[in-house]
Amino acid sequence: MSKNTFIKDLEAFPKDIIIENERGLTFLGYPFYSPRLLIPRIDPPQFQIFIHSTGLLQCVSDDIIQSFQYFYPLESQFDEENAIKNDEKWFVMMDFKDRYDMDDQGWCYSWSFNNSRWKSKNGIVRRRVWVKLPSKKK
Repeated sequence: MSKNTFIKDLEAFPKDIIIENERGLTFLGYPFYSPRLLIPRIDPPQFQIFIHSTGLLQCVSDDIIQSFQYFYPLESQFDEENAIKNDEKWFVMMDFKDRYDMDDQGWCYSWSFNNSRWKSKNGIVRRRVWVKLPSKKK
């Protein structure tokens, strides 16, 4: 199974990466996107984790999830084992090394999830990349 260009480009980014996927339709000229429109066994699940060691995407859940905060909290969490606070937060990746166009919310659009061409508008599927980065110390 060959990796598409989008996945290959993720290898250069931080370790913790989550990809959010949605499918859309146009009704009376207005686009509507939702994870509920994803087609089972054809489309990827709503959330996927990028595994750096294998370079593949792993399914987080086959169920529709309101937010991936269910699995990965957005704010820093207290680590009881080390008794320190992890100063890391989740951010939507807005700059993909000028390789992909994105809209103002970080979504890339295409006609299929396996397509190598992603753009900032016009497509029936969309995805955005969440990365976990250290936050600034106060």
